[in-house]
Amino acid sequence: MKKIGIYLVYVLAVVFIMIAFACGTIAFAELGYSAVLVFTFGYGFALLSMYLIFILHELGHAFCGYLTGYRLVAFGLGHFILTKKLGRFHLSRTAILKNVGAQYIGLKEDESDQRIILMLSGGLMVHISLILLAIVFGFLTRSWYFAGTWIFLNLSFFLNNILPVGITDGAKIWELLQHPENTKYAYLMLRHSA
Repeated sequence: MKKIGIYLVYVLAVVFIMIAFACGTIAFAELGYSAVLVFTFGYGFALLSMYLIFILHELGHAFCGYLTGYRLVAFGLGHFILTKKLGRFHLSRTAILKNVGAQYIGLKEDESDQRIILMLSGGLMVHISLILLAIVFGFLTRSWYFAGTWIFLNLSFFLNNILPVGITDGAKIWELLQHPENTKYAYLMLRHSA
């Protein structure tokens, strides 16, 4: 039964992405563009929104990491990674980890600190905040299709990241909640990534 629930969440996340792309397309149709431009601008808007949401998700980890004493080592999106060496940032190409579109890598001196869960939940908090902002935007502008694109994209990414399977934030948080003694292994993984 557990696997069926996980697959249902995956299916729901894919459906939300499809709805988000449809909302983006309808938003530009309402503006009166031709059919070709509607699909071009609608899909372009949804794709750019996805990349921006990836970046904001990782910045959520970075911000919560900063609040809890992490030092930024690297920040990556797709094939590109921004690393901090000797106080300066360097952009380079890198291999992509399986199923990872973006990544934040931070290090912490005090590895007995249990607030790693706050750093891990930073991306999830960003998705919730962006959903709420999109709802406010929808009420203020009455442009629900633009807002819907962001609402459904963030719902999809939130569902994918909250699942306690694989290398998701939810899996790491669930592991640390169930076994706080494994915090040392989580820090070991962060050191290895750095």
